Amino acid sequence: MRIPLVVILGPTGVGKTKISLKLAPLLPGEIISVDSMQVYKEMDIGTAKPSKEEREKIPHHLIDIVPPDYPFTCAEFRERAERAIYDIYSRGKIPILVGGTALYYKVLFGDFSLPHIPPDYELREKLYEILKKEGEMTLYLKLKEVDPISAQKIHFHDHKRIIRALEVYIKTGKPISEVGEKEKNENYLFSKIGLYLPKEIHLKILEERVEKMFEMGLVEEVRRLWLKGIDEKYVSMQGIGYKEILGYLKGKYSQDEAKRLIIKRTKLFVKRQFTWFKKDKEIVWFNVMDYDLDEIVSIIYDKIIKDLTLY
Repeated sequence: MRIPLVVILGPTGVGKTKISLKLAPLLPGEIISVDSMQVYKEMDIGTAKPSKEEREKIPHHLIDIVPPDYPFTCAEFRERAERAIYDIYSRGKIPILVGGTALYYKVLFGDFSLPHIPPDYELREKLYEILKKEGEMTLYLKLKEVDPISAQKIHFHDHKRIIRALEVYIKTGKPISEVGEKEKNENYLFSKIGLYLPKEIHLKILEERVEKMFEMGLVEEVRRLWLKGIDEKYVSMQGIGYKEILGYLKGKYSQDEAKRLIIKRTKLFVKRQFTWFKKDKEIVWFNVMDYDLDEIVSIIYDKIIKDLTLY
């Protein structure tokens, strides 16, 4: 028997958290975060985590599980997520995946090859040094030379995946696509729900969201981490908002420029998220603006029950 699994996905800022919090008690279910930044402790404002009060009402998993200097990987996400799924289901609840990290979904669904090559942190640090000194195109062109297939799939701004692909090639002499194997996950019965907003409204919300993060103390959050020695050599500090604020704190540009860069990078990220998600034809999309909160939760609930034949 396959485990019923609800997926609430979509790009940053469309209201996934708000809808999932209303949906969870109805199923009933518990939430598993599918967000590559919310795993880190002490990084709350820039990651837009659900509040402590919200997490007390509905159990959440994979939030605040590692310190910011920990090198969290896709493989570890899959292992922890699968453990959480089985734990939730064993207690008679429905696991609800909520978040916007497309690569994590693909790894969990079995749509993405995952090489079983342990990370080499010394090599990664050397590659990050090249990135800082020579620029992102140096590494991207190197990847294009040794692994053109991966280079076509990875955006040149996606430093984390470029470095991982180069790391695998350097360690094995083979492209990452040849080292990993896709294993289609047949253990789950999915109901995949996608949320989106009209473009102009979404862009305005993203700008307002960044403004609010500054008001809530994003600069001070990054400053505290930096004073503890967490800087750009750690994966966590490559996250949107953290990298740009760190640049401001180091005197590379003004706070207004940092804000502009965050907004620009967020918009590019949203575009990439849509590119990833639209490839999955099993996702049923809902325009959040077409409904009030109770309406969309009711419609999504009915869709989930139909997909998973729970009752």
